Amino acid sequence: MFIARSATHPALAGVVTAAWYFEGTFAHRHERLLPSGEPQLLINLAADELRWYPKARASSRRLSGTVVAGPYAKPFFIDTFDQRSIIGVSFEPGAASAVLGVPLVELQNTHEDLASVWGESAHELRERALAAPDRVAALDAVLGVLARRRMERAHPFAPLQTMRHIAHELGAGQPVTKLATKMGWTHGRLLTTARAGVGLTPKMYARLGRFQRALRCACLPSGPNWAQVAAQTGYFDQAHLHRDFRAFYGKAPGSYRPRAAGDVNHVVATENFSKTTPSSST
Repeated sequence: MFIARSATHPALAGVVTAAWYFEGTFAHRHERLLPSGEPQLLINLAADELRWYPKARASSRRLSGTVVAGPYAKPFFIDTFDQRSIIGVSFEPGAASAVLGVPLVELQNTHEDLASVWGESAHELRERALAAPDRVAALDAVLGVLARRRMERAHPFAPLQTMRHIAHELGAGQPVTKLATKMGWTHGRLLTTARAGVGLTPKMYARLGRFQRALRCACLPSGPNWAQVAAQTGYFDQAHLHRDFRAFYGKAPGSYRPRAAGDVNHVVATENFSKTTPSSST
């Protein structure tokens, strides 16, 4: 089961793309997640716990069931057992810090308990979702909490529209130097603002945007022609594309097989992981 709810509250306009709910199981236990540079808010309704693995064959890191997955610039691994009943919130590029209230660079390449970011008020999200009469109502409850928090706090780092503009331009492939010139900013000002608002350097965020375009292009029904993918998505040549795949996927592009065409960042993991005993508590 998959349900998505758009953020219709005016306070979340331009901030939250949607809240979604997934319920189901997979034949495989672990997945490699490829970086998009965008944070997500995750709420495990099946247990008050979420696990992730910073690298293959590592022990899991355990957090509460309400977690912020920060902007990643490298792959990590998840346990699909934790995905069997889960809510997620997707943010507009450059907008997450307007709700989270911290510079996103503090969340770079890691997962954090939302309570370490918001304090005790973070527990309200999961409590309200669990108390809702159905999953659609649970999504609306989560969006309601985020809307209230957005209204209570101004964007602390730069005007929201400016951050969204920076994220959009970099994600679309605008060269960093040209963007700074276009905005009338120094390179240093753009660097500082981008690290606070998107959590990554402008160059890294732009690289991830190009990588994401390549993943989407590779999932066409005709199958990937990697030379064409490189040419169509802004790479100098196929060797350039291979280097980014090694950096962001950890393998050569020829081995890339997403879980599904619509889930370009989810790849079934074949690596071994330390055994863990899932919690059943709520």
